[in-house]
Amino acid sequence: MMDPVLRQLFRTQATRLWQDFLPRWADWLGSRDVTVLARLRYLVHTLKGSALGLDETALAQACHDLESAWDDDPDETMAIAAWTHLCPLWQAEVDAAVASELVDAGVLEEAVAAFFRRSMHQLGIEAELHCRLDHAWADEQALLWDVLPHLLRNALTHGHEPVAVRLAAGKPEALQVWVRGLAGGKRLRLLVADDGAGVRRQRAGADLWSGRGQGVAAVRAAVAGRGRLQWRGRAGRGGVARISIFLH
Repeated sequence: MMDPVLRQLFRTQATRLWQDFLPRWADWLGSRDVTVLARLRYLVHTLKGSALGLDETALAQACHDLESAWDDDPDETMAIAAWTHLCPLWQAEVDAAVASELVDAGVLEEAVAAFFRRSMHQLGIEAELHCRLDHAWADEQALLWDVLPHLLRNALTHGHEPVAVRLAAGKPEALQVWVRGLAGGKRLRLLVADDGAGVRRQRAGADLWSGRGQGVAAVRAAVAGRGRLQWRGRAGRGGVARISIFLH
């Protein structure tokens, strides 16, 4: 059963995000600093994506509602109302977190697969995941869990094509997604690739499941100061996200 591992990863992440969020939230109230707001949005968007991976829809919806309050012209009153609902749900996960040892790369692979299956079901998309993580990524699983859910859901939502289109192009019926976590020298690399549409589609409106275009920006923020993210796509040929992390 991967749910206990997913929950462990999630609660550890929720605690880390909570500690980052609270002082920035206090800074934003009254100042409406756009730089602080951008960071707050990335933190909440990351929490929402990971919550969906555990079917914690009440928490995810509360995150989504706060994001909606920040859309267009951020309104403090609306944001405070949304935060009042989100805060106890988030804090409950933080309070339930316990100190735990890192899990190994094999267990991480299984947890990634479990998250992917749940995301497929939620989005109604058929896909196959091929995941391999070097053992060195076990030491960086906090960073991995801050970026990989975003990249996997992006691969599903932006890579999805009608079956007829895929078959006409000579592709397998199901979307193919590859995750490779590599290590070498003083650098870790993470690749997330798919054989789908190869373009980032603009969406008319955001909903709980398909996101609001914050995922790539949240990933860039997560790796800032430690590495870089590159994304390339080619229409009909799929997309590739590459992360390079430099070790100290």
